Amino acid sequence: MYYFPCSGVSGKRQPIPDQVVFMKYEDMKMDTMQHVKRLAEFMGHPFSLEEERQGVVQEIINLCSFQNLSNLEVNKSGAYHVHIASQTGQTPLLVNNSAFFRRGGVGDSKNHI
Repeated sequence: MYYFPCSGVSGKRQPIPDQVVFMKYEDMKMDTMQHVKRLAEFMGHPFSLEEERQGVVQEIINLCSFQNLSNLEVNKSGAYHVHIASQTGQTPLLVNNSAFFRRGGVGDSKNHI
């Protein structure tokens, strides 16, 4: 069995099952192309040389980009219905989809903690 010392996991070592892949956001931002290829291979659908030549990997990166996703109309105008438990029952709450998007940069979490 393999172990991976995850940072921020109380110093405990966590077992890694065969079907788990670890990727850090910072690493993905530094070499997005390589990490998208790695993820496709992990999922059992590696890109062919022809797909790479045709720019399929780059197109996926563009479609999944923060800029593209945050500019989709559904994410600007849509809303998500949630129900919060309270002493009097369930309280409905409407959360705008735009609330789920931050700046999209490395280290942005420090602005929201």
